[in-house]
Amino acid sequence: MEQTPDTAPDHFVPVRGRRARRHAMTGEIWQRDLVHGDHWEVYKSPADFEAGRRQRAVWSDGRLKEQFR
Repeated sequence: MEQTPDTAPDHFVPVRGRRARRHAMTGEIWQRDLVHGDHWEVYKSPADFEAGRRQRAVWSDGRLKEQFR
């Protein structure tokens, strides 16, 4: 199980100008799925976030939903 902005909000900081959160330790960018809103899309870096290259999708409780690449 992973920490998510829902389960461990103190480990995440807002991304300025975006509706996303950055994990303070790993630097990964987490954004709630904009269509369904039931899981988080995770991007390895800010550059991947800007390019739209997701690494994985994680349910709000920390379970892996889907792995990309």
